[in-house]
Amino acid sequence: MAEQVKMPASLRNHLEAKMIGQEIDGFTIRDVLGCGNTAVTYDVRDKYDIPWALKLVMRESYGGRAPFREISRFADTEDDRFLVFPKEIGDWILNLGRKSYEFVWFKSKPVRGVTLKSFLESGTNFSAHTEILRYVENLTVALEELGRLGFSHGDLHDRNIMRQVIGEKGTNPEVRYVIIDFSEAHPLEETQEGLLKDTECLGNHLRSFYDVICQRETITREDERVLAAIAHIPGLLNGAAAESTGISKPSDVLTRIKGALAATKEAPRQLKDPFEPLNTENITNDALLADLCLTKMPWTSKLEKIGNVLLIGPRGCGKTMIFRRLRLKTKIVAGKKREIKDDPYVCFYLPCESLFFMRFSDLSDVDINKNKQSLILYFNMAILAEVASTLSILPVTLGPVSKSVITKLGELLKEELGPSWEKLRFPPSIVDLDELISHAGSSMRYIRKSIAYGECIEARGSTDFVTQLVGTLKKEIPALSQRYFIFSLDDYTEGRVPMALQEALHPVVCQRSSDICFKISAHMFGSIYHFPRPLALDEGRNIEVINLGSAYLKLNKRRKEGKLLLRILNERFKHCEGYEGTIEEWLGKTMYPGGRTLSRALHDENTRSKVHYYGIECLMDLCTGDYSEMIRMVGEIFREAGKRPGAKSKKIAPSVQDRAIYRVSREYLSRILHIRPDGPNLFDIVESFGNLSKNLLYERKPVRQGTTSKGRTRREPYDLLTVYVDAITRASQAAQNVWQRLQQASIFVDVGLATSQRSVVADRATLRRIYCPALRTTLTSSEHLQLSKEQFEYFMDKPQEFCKDHFRRVLKQSDQAKLWDEDKALQKSIKEESPPQHIPTEKDRVDFTAKAPTNWTVAVNSLTPLTPVADAIQKNAEFDLFIGALGFEERTTKGAAALVERGVKVLNAVLLEFDRYYEANEKRRATYEILIGQLTSGKAHRPFNSPVDNPDHGFPMRMGALLGTVTQKKCPRILFDCTSCPSLILSKTLSALLRHPCELTILYSEAEQYFPTPEEWEVTEHKAYMMRVRGPFEGIRYVAKPPMLQADDTGEQPVLLVLFPTFNKERTDGVLADLNPAERIWFFGEPHDLEKNLYRIEMEKSYAAPLICPEDKWSLLTTFDYRKTLLALGGIYAEYRFDYRIVIMPHGSKAQTLGANLFAATHETSMVFAMPQEYNPDKYSKGCIQVWAIPLGETAGLVEKLRLARALGRR
Repeated sequence: MAEQVKMPASLRNHLEAKMIGQEIDGFTIRDVLGCGNTAVTYDVRDKYDIPWALKLVMRESYGGRAPFREISRFADTEDDRFLVFPKEIGDWILNLGRKSYEFVWFKSKPVRGVTLKSFLESGTNFSAHTEILRYVENLTVALEELGRLGFSHGDLHDRNIMRQVIGEKGTNPEVRYVIIDFSEAHPLEETQEGLLKDTECLGNHLRSFYDVICQRETITREDERVLAAIAHIPGLLNGAAAESTGISKPSDVLTRIKGALAATKEAPRQLKDPFEPLNTENITNDALLADLCLTKMPWTSKLEKIGNVLLIGPRGCGKTMIFRRLRLKTKIVAGKKREIKDDPYVCFYLPCESLFFMRFSDLSDVDINKNKQSLILYFNMAILAEVASTLSILPVTLGPVSKSVITKLGELLKEELGPSWEKLRFPPSIVDLDELISHAGSSMRYIRKSIAYGECIEARGSTDFVTQLVGTLKKEIPALSQRYFIFSLDDYTEGRVPMALQEALHPVVCQRSSDICFKISAHMFGSIYHFPRPLALDEGRNIEVINLGSAYLKLNKRRKEGKLLLRILNERFKHCEGYEGTIEEWLGKTMYPGGRTLSRALHDENTRSKVHYYGIECLMDLCTGDYSEMIRMVGEIFREAGKRPGAKSKKIAPSVQDRAIYRVSREYLSRILHIRPDGPNLFDIVESFGNLSKNLLYERKPVRQGTTSKGRTRREPYDLLTVYVDAITRASQAAQNVWQRLQQASIFVDVGLATSQRSVVADRATLRRIYCPALRTTLTSSEHLQLSKEQFEYFMDKPQEFCKDHFRRVLKQSDQAKLWDEDKALQKSIKEESPPQHIPTEKDRVDFTAKAPTNWTVAVNSLTPLTPVADAIQKNAEFDLFIGALGFEERTTKGAAALVERGVKVLNAVLLEFDRYYEANEKRRATYEILIGQLTSGKAHRPFNSPVDNPDHGFPMRMGALLGTVTQKKCPRILFDCTSCPSLILSKTLSALLRHPCELTILYSEAEQYFPTPEEWEVTEHKAYMMRVRGPFEGIRYVAKPPMLQADDTGEQPVLLVLFPTFNKERTDGVLADLNPAERIWFFGEPHDLEKNLYRIEMEKSYAAPLICPEDKWSLLTTFDYRKTLLALGGIYAEYRFDYRIVIMPHGSKAQTLGANLFAATHETSMVFAMPQEYNPDKYSKGCIQVWAIPLGETAGLVEKLRLARALGRR
């Protein structure tokens, strides 16, 4: 990507020194805020003396790119706390002498503070824990909001992040990190635009924090915890696949840092549950790690023998776990005395993610070559620190470490550091191992800093330092004299350790020795020792490559591997309370219909619909070699079956296992879409190939597969998962690159080079089995897709077309005329099973209104209840504004009619109009407009667009502007008829009104009849769920979490979801799936006219039953008194607020929704909504029996009253 063109020095000097007091398009320049190579930023005032920041950027600096001008897109922002968007953009020409210079200017609100760069360079003392978490949290909110708008910042260097102190002179100042300067912003899909990648910059800034902390004279324990947390964030680098790094968005960085910080505080000896997805680097309890890791995999024996080994394989297959398990330090801490005594080796572990990623992974080849000797020195110090820390806990059977050993090691360190020893002010000699460890660590930090700031390091790392170190230990410690030394380099892969750095360290890592060897783990194509990189002669002879993908695909090893992984799962059960039995007992054996193989069962149209992916054998086929996948898969099966601690061992139904496996498989498949930079293209290849595999399996005639034991021809279904490519090195580079990325992300598993049926070399790879259930295809591959160079290029370029053509060709060859495009549904629809039902029982019922604090109860009970409109509003009363909603129900206009009947007059009227069921709504328009005309004395109303089909992020801004325009009084009197408002629109409107100083009265028209009716329910209540009468709406369109209705403490605690469900399962299910709450509390509506509508309580419970867990708490709550909702939420808040983030789903009655909104206006609670896919205008309500009013009074006083009495209860 081309660099920006720098402005001439004379121009820069003029802009920096001679523009004060000048004007640019009506802005008067007061001061210079900053000046760079291509731009200058001024403190300016507009004609109204309002301060702004005005940035000038040379048009020439954009080269052939157009400057960013889409500021209108930023109007949709939901959260701009940490984003300083440009408010206006313009052009300006400066005539300087005989030359003219064209500029683009960007106007934005000024930020009083310092840049991140200036702050980190200032030497200001700050809490590492607090400051870094604040930075990541703020940037996470900002970047994900920017991404939601569809943009990347494009130039997120440390001068475009401001550290702002709000209320600096007050008693409680707040620090915020905000993003400025959007001159390089670009749409997300334009991946080649911009100067820098946003997430990479986030990693760079964390490195900067890391370096500043490292430069401190004293590193505190808190600093060490923070450093460890930062160091274990996987790489945010170019080309890294989201699936292989575990980080695809900023919030993943925040989650990883918080998890790492928690792990450094405590080392739990027991798992929370068997399916806890622990990252190996975060298992700080070595004894737990030793128990959870088995060392008897077929390939582990080579890791315990002398000789250099490169171990490659997909993420999650246990490479890190086994490296740490073989480590001497782990064995010492875990008390593995027999192993320590009998092992012929001692193993030391170096996590390259921590050692290299945070500083050296983004060095250019030039920088690496320039600092080659310093980098070797750094590597030597890392090895010394690991060895010394292990020696410091050496057991008696191998020690003790004498003073002479420490002296020898100190002399070795001093010789290696050379002049740097004096510069680092180390004492003349080292007195103990702790000091040796400290000196090694200080040396590493010194090297890091020096390389970062371009400072010269006089010391030169020696390639034989490790040899000298091992020689000293073998000579001075008798117990080690006969053992060989293994150094495990974990994640020694491109992205963590650049190829140029691997080349620099090659003389150390790949040396010939009978006493020393290195075991290396890397991703596919991530090492200089791995195919397809040409190998140097000595490289080929001195390192053995073990491809775990190849090893796991060998049938004779696959079952053995699978059984060992099952043992790991059973070990996890032992380390958790409340889980009895074994995984074999829970899942059972795999049996496909008719006792057939999976391929035969899927091929046969009569058994295809009966196939379930389930059981131990299926699990082993899906996840063999993939430790993390298996844990995740089994965890989802248990959750799908509702198995919790204390449950007795009982085989989980195949259909339940199948649903969970399919869901996880589909999730893995969808992850491919997020692989940068070409995830959608990779997804097309996988989906097209998967469909080809499925269609050939289902439709092609069985093919000959040798003979039976009786000599008869054996025919098997055409099961295809493998691809052979002839002459791949002669294929186009683009096709090769795509093929490499498919293997790099472990989508296709490379199984090495093999001879094809045409007796030429073919590159062979097999689709990863985890994707097969989502594609509904086989887990075996007796056939392969043989591709010539041209076919391979066609497949990589146009996968759908190629696969369709290949399918037609294969079927034609087998005399089958069926075409892909004419393919009917290949699988018969499986009858949907009724979901498990759990009707709430009395033992789980809780009266939360009784738990509300006293002060809250008093304040709430003083509020006005629903009152007949005739009693609440005087005749001939005058109001400033009427807000109504144009709905489709008969009662839509009854509120306005009641006002007209009482002679009420309003100055202005606003009608909320929706984008659904236009024709049904229009039936009410004529009547409504006549009534509004009578209220306003003929003045036309203002229509207000209130879409419900899609999220409307501009609603609060538009509603606020409307209220400010039509209500000129200091405290206008406003009527809001909420009768026809969906809960989302009602809540957003109420939120705007509660923020606007006014005297507010709510109107509500009660229907005469609601659907489903008692008769409809009585007919269907005992039928299966899918056969029951449908409610007034169906499906779910989207889940909405409007920022104006969210609390500020998002993400700090697990979610407790308070549900006000309605007569629709899908909407509630959508919210549950979106939030995945840790706890749920259900409120079922109790009608105020029980004699007529008592049936609605049981009906509502029945609709919710498939979603309710047995331990969920619930309560009945009147649908008509909003004050009871306020009290119930107060009881929940007082009891749970310290441990949970409380979110409310207000899908209940209008009064309940009003209560939820009043509560959210004064408490740290959030609100979430699921918008229906379809409404049924004819099955919603009929008639109207009463119009009610709630005179809430002045909103400012109401909110203040409730705020002062907040339910800040017990602890």
